[in-house]
Amino acid sequence: MIWKILSVIGLSSFEIYVAIALAAGVGLTLWQTLICTMIGGVVGAFISLFLGQKIESWINTYLRKNKEPKPKKGLLFRIWNKYGEWGLSILGTMFFGAPATIGIAVGFNANIKRMFPVIVIIVVIRCFTFTFLGDWLERLV
Repeated sequence: MIWKILSVIGLSSFEIYVAIALAAGVGLTLWQTLICTMIGGVVGAFISLFLGQKIESWINTYLRKNKEPKPKKGLLFRIWNKYGEWGLSILGTMFFGAPATIGIAVGFNANIKRMFPVIVIIVVIRCFTFTFLGDWLERLV
């Protein structure tokens, strides 16, 4: 049983949707699935935050030494200018997940420490929503 729970936690730190399907496949209950995906999602966000800061410092040290900054134009920059950090925190986490959102935020040099509480809240809401949706769909079948 512990391996089932650890598998769901580990998988949900990267992709919550697949972890919910795995939990249903191995026979975890609704509440076990919810708790495991929440723990894994928050742990994945913390790991992404830590690794994102380390990767950003490495990039700034070795790759961006004497390069001119590129002009900020294009679709992603227009979206960033329109919605800002809050929009990226909410929309990015809902559609792409916490690790991808933190990676995008590092690329835009956003204040990740200010975005992180919002990302964690959205991860919890996302786990809650998709776990109950998955349980409901499983009962339909």
